[in-house]
Order: sequence, then structure tokens, then C-alpha cells
Amino acid sequence: MKNILKLWVTGLVLIPAVALAYGPQSVITSTGQPVKWTLPIAYDIESDLDVRGKSVSTLLDDAVAEWTAITESSILITKGSLGVSIDNDNVCCYLYDSAACPSASLTDGINPIVVDDDGSIVARFFGTANRFGVLGFAAIISYDSATGVAAKGEAVFNAACLNTVEITGCGSLSFSDDDFTSFIVHETGHFLGLNHTQVNDDAANDSDTSNDDLITTMYPIFTVGNGTNFKSPERDDKVGLAFLYPASDFASTTGKLSGTVKNSSGTQYQCANMIARNTTSSLSKTDAISFISGALSAGGTADGTYEILGLTAGQSYSVEAEPINANFTSSSGLPPCDGSGSNPGPSSKQFTDQTSGTTVSATAGSSATGVDFTLAGTSSLRLPTLEVGNVEQAPEQDEEIPDLDAESQQVIAADIAALELRSKNASSCSSSTVGTVTTGSSASSGGCSLIPGF
Repeated sequence: MKNILKLWVTGLVLIPAVALAYGPQSVITSTGQPVKWTLPIAYDIESDLDVRGKSVSTLLDDAVAEWTAITESSILITKGSLGVSIDNDNVCCYLYDSAACPSASLTDGINPIVVDDDGSIVARFFGTANRFGVLGFAAIISYDSATGVAAKGEAVFNAACLNTVEITGCGSLSFSDDDFTSFIVHETGHFLGLNHTQVNDDAANDSDTSNDDLITTMYPIFTVGNGTNFKSPERDDKVGLAFLYPASDFASTTGKLSGTVKNSSGTQYQCANMIARNTTSSLSKTDAISFISGALSAGGTADGTYEILGLTAGQSYSVEAEPINANFTSSSGLPPCDGSGSNPGPSSKQFTDQTSGTTVSATAGSSATGVDFTLAGTSSLRLPTLEVGNVEQAPEQDEEIPDLDAESQQVIAADIAALELRSKNASSCSSSTVGTVTTGSSASSGGCSLIPGF
């Protein structure tokens, strides 16, 4: 039996995130335009990358290289330095959180990357009960609401239970260098603007460890010891990056297909996980690309359209519709079908898997249209949104977070990103503004944690 743990995207959101599969983590509510960075993407690493005598500098570099090596994308990332070591005392000088660190700037031009060597920063944001379980959090935390251009991002990686240097309290949790690198790769995907994916769900949840290489990097389940495979982006991950940051020849050298998903009454249906699979049996799992119907819908609509990019020219693809895994709920789920707030949970959006009778032959630079689906026993979904002036954020919700100590009961939770805990201690620091954005949105950064016993 696989020893699997859930990568949990918890609680509080930074910006509205309605896209699933390889789509963007967030879209502009009014237009459905994806939120992404202007290239090159700059990130600023703290100066202290030594974890109790073990350097993690190479692990961070290796993780970023997994994304920059993707030839389908034009992604360009530049490495900078904060010039200072970050700990729980000064973290609020650099990281923003509307409750834990509300005084930090959203427009300072700094995108901090922090290694939390003992889990104290995670405890500040997530509560002491989650000090060892939350592996990290990362996201775009503010953007220009008119253009969708990202303004600030941040990431924290928890090294408290890194193999050979674990601290007291980790218990049986111990992660190899490959495991730790894979967490960084996954969280960096969120920092770049990607959401979780659901491809090859069966391979992630069976008892066969030999097929773990089929699990995508952005899949929300981690198999302990599978870091070597998990850290290497699969086809769906690569196309996801190309969707946001395509190489100059991506569109002209690959094919795409599109269609509309409707329920039995003919209403467009949001939240079906659409997958194009290579019809060659040996490639059906490795050349599989997904997209959620209605992923780019403007807020408050029930658009059921989808478009799958990155098809290999000359190959044939089947197209299937599947429901989102019913276990992906609330803060570990895939918004807008995660059961948070007024969003329906995936258990209420289940239907029988369906495969189109149409096989698509991919042609470079061309699109196959009209690959439509009508799903029995479904209903349309309207995505709730909240807009306050030029600031866009997901609606807040009341959510009970289990196993938090009394000091950590001040919890605010909303759609996709990280549990946000109010801090009793305000850090003292001064900062300068290095650039501005016209308008922006903020709340908190996205986190993934380990929840045993999935």
C-alpha cells in the first residue's frame, strides 16, 4: 500500500482562483483573463540557506531549473537576493498576510523566497498545530486588476523535517532531498501562477508504486519517497506553464481542441475535468492533458467551455470528461468546486466518466472544435465572487480548522491558498517602496500541507 499524504491547499486566498487542471491559479473576476507575471520573473532568496549545517541552496536551484528547462514555455526566471536572513522575528518585513503580516508592502517589487528551517514561520501563519505538517506556501499575492499582471509573489518552504537534520517534534516525518525538492517544485508552480491538476488520478491512489512516475507535479497528493518522480513536471504540467508563458513556436507546432460541456437540460456546465489522451496505449498516461470546463469564465457565470492546448502534431487523442475527485474538498480542493463558502463540493458534482465518440487528430497550428459533451444528472454552477472597488478577492467563509491550539483559534478562511492565523506580535521594521501597481488584490499566499491518512 502506498504511504500517501495529501498536499493541502489550505484556507485563505490571495486572489480569486477559478481555474483548475493546467489552468491558471487565478483569473480577473470581471473578464476571466488569467493572472500571470511579465517576464522575466524575479525572485529574491533570503541569505541564510543553511539548515542546521545542511545547505539547501542547490535544492532550490534544482527546483527552479525543473520549470525553466521546459522547452514548451518561454519562462524566464531571474534569481536575486534579499540580502538578509528571514526568521519569525522579521518575516513581516517581507511577507504579506492580511492577518499575520498586514503591514508588509504589496508593491515593493520584492518577491521573497524563504526557507523556514524550524517551522516557526509556518506556525505563525498556520498555527502551532500545523508547524510540521505544512510543507510550504506560495502564490501570486497581488496583481493589477485591470491587466492581470502579477505585482508580488512569495514562497516559504518548511525544512523542519528535512532528512538528517530533523528537529524534535517531527515524529516519523522525514523527507529526503528529492522529496524536499519536489515540494519546492510544486510550490514554485503556484508562485508562477499554476493551480493543482487532476490527471491519472487512478495511479496516485492505487497500491502500485511502479506507476508513481505518472503522477503530475501539480497533483495535490504526495507519495512519501516519490520525490524523484514528483519533482519532474509531466506533460500536463508543461502545457500548463506554456498556457501562461508559451514559447514563440508553441502554438504553431502543436494542436489544440475545444468544446462545450452541458448538463442534461442543455445548460453549460462548469467543473468537469476534461482530459485529452493519446490513443496509443503506451502513451495514454504520459501524453495526457487536462482542463476544467469553464476555467476561464468571468465571475458569476456558468460557462462550460474548455480548450486543451499542447497536442502533439501527428498524434490522435481521445477526449474524456471525469468528475473531480470527491476527496479534494475545502482547503485541499480545486476551486470553484471545493465546497468552500457557497461553492459546491465535488461530491455534489459527480457523474459517470464519459469519453467522446470523436477522436481528434492533432495538426500543428490548427484547432479541432466542437468536441462537445452532454453529461447526465448534472446541474450548472455559478461561481460566487466578491468585488470591492478595484480590489478583487474571493469571498470569505467560516471554516473549522481541526486540531488547532487555543492560541491559534483566530482563523480566517476563504478559497484557495493558506490558513491565515492572526499574530499577536507585530514585527518592527522599515521598508521602502520599489515600484507600484495601479490596482491590486491581496489576502494571503497559498499553502500545501501534509495530512496523514488520506
